[in-house]
Amino acid sequence: NNIIPKRQEHKIRGLDVTMGWYESEGADRISSPTCLHAQLGDLFIHRYGNSSLQIWLSNGSAWEPNIQDGHHHPVLKDHRLCVREGGEPSWVTRKTLATYKTRGRN
Repeated sequence: NNIIPKRQEHKIRGLDVTMGWYESEGADRISSPTCLHAQLGDLFIHRYGNSSLQIWLSNGSAWEPNIQDGHHHPVLKDHRLCVREGGEPSWVTRKTLATYKTRGRN
């Protein structure tokens, strides 16, 4: 059951840059993403169990595992990963991420 997910994307606020990500869902953790052809900075998010997440980041040639909220973007040095309550990822500035955390918003 290796369904290859469709790439989703949206614009990064304030920049003429688009971020991309793939999603999968299942009962358990997976060992690696089911998508092989990703662009530098793409994310792969796997949801499993009772709202648990696994996140990988593409370095352009391979998937880096164990990515967490707040992880540095590989090219946009002032941007950090922010995964919202609904699970949608975005790259936000360090300042924006700090504001979200102090307000308890995510």
